[in-house]
Amino acid sequence: MANTFIKATKVVSTALGVLERETVLPNLVWRDAAGGFEGVYNDTISIRVPAYVTARTRALRNTDEISIDELTETKVDVTLDTDVYKGIKVTDENLTLDITDFSAQVLGPILRSIVAGIEDDLIDTISAATYALTETFSEADPLGSVLAARKALNKCYAPMNDRVFACGADIEELILKDLANRESGAPSAENALQDATVGKYGGFRIVSVPGLAPDEAYAFHKSAFVLSSRAPAVPGGVAWGESGSAGGFAIRVIKDYDASHLTDRVIGNCYIGSDVVYDDGALNNDEQFFPEDGSGSGSPILVRAVKLTKGS
Repeated sequence: MANTFIKATKVVSTALGVLERETVLPNLVWRDAAGGFEGVYNDTISIRVPAYVTARTRALRNTDEISIDELTETKVDVTLDTDVYKGIKVTDENLTLDITDFSAQVLGPILRSIVAGIEDDLIDTISAATYALTETFSEADPLGSVLAARKALNKCYAPMNDRVFACGADIEELILKDLANRESGAPSAENALQDATVGKYGGFRIVSVPGLAPDEAYAFHKSAFVLSSRAPAVPGGVAWGESGSAGGFAIRVIKDYDASHLTDRVIGNCYIGSDVVYDDGALNNDEQFFPEDGSGSGSPILVRAVKLTKGS
């Protein structure tokens, strides 16, 4: 029988395909929003958030001096601080007698664990953020709760496009029950269930994220959270390895042999960092966001996302 050689580039290509298909929440946020991390201090890059100001008015034929304001840009720092990895030991017996499809039986589990690790890190960032906008998700009125989140984002001038409503299992169930109870004449787009996306509901794309707390949901614009990833370099001492990126993810796969234990070691990993985008400003009595005007009256607050917690 002819030898079959596993090429590193083909393996990594397959791995990246798995990453792109399996992930949910990381595909909903601001991905790799700035340049490279090579040579930067503390493995940290700063993403510029453009200045956001309000215009002034004056009466025509008014000779009074006009007011001159200043632009104040903000930034969000993203640090590559986490190495998400998984290593698998593959014995000679495994290779000879057990493994018939290397990508499916070895690489698949490795990559699925890395995907879960990336998403878990992002979930930790989102759940630990301090929210200026919070709502109770009512069991009795799911649609009203989603619309309340929409109103809160509207008042803070979050862009209409690229909004999403990410929910845990309990809240997803309430939304699905409400959809199921609608009349048969309801728009088909609001009843479509495909993969993790429930469909349109209350002006949002509803996405189920099992890793979220079951009783929590987050309505946000994609710019509320940022996630960056980088593939480590392939060391010269391994038998083979390859680094690459696809769909915004970066990954490295390496394989070497431990002769003392007669085993291969297959390891996949990537470096990631995530953070929250805060805007300088304040909420008025009507819960509308007003940006920092240079007077120092504002402070960094999160107004691009709404946190909802299930209530009665």
